Amino acid sequence: MTTHRFTDHAARRWLFCSLGLTMYAGLARGQSDGDWARQFRLGMQIAFNIKADFSLNGQFPISGHEVGPLGVSGANHFYDDGYVRVDQTGNAQGYTSFWGYNNASQYAPATQTLSLHSARSFSYSGTANANDAPYVGLDVAYGGTLKRWSTTRIGWELGFGWLPIVITDRSSLSSVFQRTVHTFNTGGIVMPTAPYNGGQTGVGPTIHDVATGQPDDTVNGTVNRQISPTSRRTRCHGRVSHAVRS
Repeated sequence: MTTHRFTDHAARRWLFCSLGLTMYAGLARGQSDGDWARQFRLGMQIAFNIKADFSLNGQFPISGHEVGPLGVSGANHFYDDGYVRVDQTGNAQGYTSFWGYNNASQYAPATQTLSLHSARSFSYSGTANANDAPYVGLDVAYGGTLKRWSTTRIGWELGFGWLPIVITDRSSLSSVFQRTVHTFNTGGIVMPTAPYNGGQTGVGPTIHDVATGQPDDTVNGTVNRQISPTSRRTRCHGRVSHAVRS
């Protein structure tokens, strides 16, 4: 199986603004003008017009059922469309009553075999996009003044912004699933009508419990996906301010 690169989404912010209450704390330069030598700011940021682009290309593994070993008696097997498990007799003489299947098409009367399937990967290629807003986050900054000329000040500021974003692409994607296929010998029993779910008591129709491997097959299906990006930014820059006094 070849696994190709998964292309991550890109979340683009077209309009970003910082709003909120600002809180200042620091050491006063002097009581004559009330300027601050250091500043700490805690605020709120709001993002509008968020657009996310989704891209998915390649073949991707699926954490599916434990299909169990091949050619071994007394083992449990789990599939998307059925199961063959160990019953209370311990699968005496290689037979079990603890089995089930979903569809009549899984049984082949000519060979008296039952086919069970488990998806192990899917392939898809395509893109989509979604929009959502607004999102509220946190903005923190700390800065100070390096130089003053009358009412003009030159300083620095170090800040951090945090903006959680959750955008869901709710479209169903048509995909091709690759499936593991195992067959079991039904031993000529009269097959119960599908869907059938046998119990573990050892009583009822029994089949051979040894799995035989078959070539993988493919089936069309759909997948859904969700994106939950978090925007974090750290900034460090200079600052120039000029006070106009009346």
